[in-house]
Amino acid sequence: MEGEKLSNERIVVPVRGVVPRASSDMMAVSHPGIEMAVEMIKRRYPDDIGVGEIAEAAGISRRMLHYLFADDLRRTPAEYLRQVRLNEVKRRLIETDGKVSLIAVECGFSSNRNLPRSFVRETGTPPQAWRTLQRAGG
Repeated sequence: MEGEKLSNERIVVPVRGVVPRASSDMMAVSHPGIEMAVEMIKRRYPDDIGVGEIAEAAGISRRMLHYLFADDLRRTPAEYLRQVRLNEVKRRLIETDGKVSLIAVECGFSSNRNLPRSFVRETGTPPQAWRTLQRAGG
């Protein structure tokens, strides 16, 4: 800024974990029932909710809920719920120092065993190791 010559050296900033935020978590769906189901899942993911309750909140049958999720979102309602929960776990692992077991319960995983299994299936890494990697830049 003071007339000094700039270096042509490239600066690479490593990407930490990408975690969807509510402001960027938008999707287009073709049926109002699925929109209501998605909103209910986003609002109540920490609760012990099941597909029947989600269908009821959406005002459609379980069968129709499964059909619409498969058609619009290419996954089952249970898979979508698990993904919403995992995204919140990832956010909390990066942004807080909370115990993994507490985060698991707060994000709707019924036991401390369910989270690691789902987490490793998605990321290939246990939650605590993933947290360490993300915080190290990687």
